[in-house]
Amino acid sequence: MNSRATTYWSAVKVQEEGAEVANQLQECFADALNEFKKKNGAFPKRVVIYRDGVGTGQMGAVSTIEVPQLKAAISEVTDGQEDEIKLMVVLVNKRISQRFFNG
Repeated sequence: MNSRATTYWSAVKVQEEGAEVANQLQECFADALNEFKKKNGAFPKRVVIYRDGVGTGQMGAVSTIEVPQLKAAISEVTDGQEDEIKLMVVLVNKRISQRFFNG
């Protein structure tokens, strides 16, 4: 919530047991954007969402269900001026095969 990323805002939503794709992101993200504006006087210019734990079979679902919710939240809070906030979503696969060694 601040320029040094040392203060945070969070919300909790209950979803169905076993659900891997979030269905309430639009509401949560809109609330977060409005809280940011309330604290800082303006919306953030850029938002990076780091989405971890996405299985290979879920990549499409996240792209077609979660990302549109995030875009809709931006459109909602900016009265249709989606370009006011730049959004980047980083999806991280569950199965990572990289190994790092200290040489």
